[in-house]
Amino acid sequence: REAGTLIVALAFFFAALLEIFHLLVATRAIVTAGNSYYLTSYTWFFCRLFLGAIISLGIIIYLYPVFKSDTPSHKRFGNLIGYATLTFFAITLLTVIFVLLSSDVSHSAYPYRNNARQFEIIPLAVYLCAALYLVPRYCERLPTVFAKSLLLSMIPAVAAQLYMTFGSLELFDNNFNISHFLIAGVYFIPFVGLSLNYLEAHKKEKLATDALIKAEKFAMTGRIARTLAHEVRNPLTNINLSAEQLRTNALASEDGGKQYLDIIERNSKRINDLVSEMLNISRPSELKLAPYSVSTLLEETLAVAQDRIKLKEIRVEKRLPQQEKPMMLDVEKFQTA
Repeated sequence: REAGTLIVALAFFFAALLEIFHLLVATRAIVTAGNSYYLTSYTWFFCRLFLGAIISLGIIIYLYPVFKSDTPSHKRFGNLIGYATLTFFAITLLTVIFVLLSSDVSHSAYPYRNNARQFEIIPLAVYLCAALYLVPRYCERLPTVFAKSLLLSMIPAVAAQLYMTFGSLELFDNNFNISHFLIAGVYFIPFVGLSLNYLEAHKKEKLATDALIKAEKFAMTGRIARTLAHEVRNPLTNINLSAEQLRTNALASEDGGKQYLDIIERNSKRINDLVSEMLNISRPSELKLAPYSVSTLLEETLAVAQDRIKLKEIRVEKRLPQQEKPMMLDVEKFQTA
């Protein structure tokens, strides 16, 4: 839904249509009322002027929308693209009609001479305005590969116009032909930028799709975890109730009986805490980072595992540093790990 790229791409499209018209006139594929040799320089002048002008117009339409409304964004997007397309089409059509109906071009085209020397400064001024003001503003608003390639294309555009303004003396001389190749570069560079933009957008779309699939899997895992937690807590409650009943009976007074009941209750509580932790993990949550001593954390974790250490008769040797700097960590999650 980014209108800026599409509007400028449409401007290039309609400028290319006028370029095709110029090439058809130059190769005499279009029969005109006047001398097509004279008309070639005439259409070439309009092509260069039209390219700079329509790109500048597209940027202006994007930077300074002529209409503002409270319509939804997708409708506003469609309206903006529709108005820009109609405007560009009308300007292109009127330009072609004007050139075709120009029956007398001898005032600006001379036999075997380049055309409109007195007018060449106009497209040069348009390109300089676009290169120095409009396109940089466009890049600031829309910092994409396409926008940067558009700014880069202004170099061959200005160079082509300089060749025509100060270098070309005759039709189809070296400077005339060089300017044609440079204008081809003006189209090619943004085309590459637009292609890279498309690939980047396609990659982002794929990443977004993968993220959506992962989110759905995560939600399903959360539902399974909640079901499992419910099923585990039911027998766990029965174990706790049974342990409380045993305390009142003779088992608690026997040697070691109380110790085993303590183990049952502590581990039941531990299982319950783990179930709660599993439920928390199944929900998206942020880490609660805080400065904490790793030595203290190890002591607390060993205390939680004390029952297994005693039952398996494990001897623990601790060599902890006397001085240490606290680390930023989530105590509960780190202890679980």
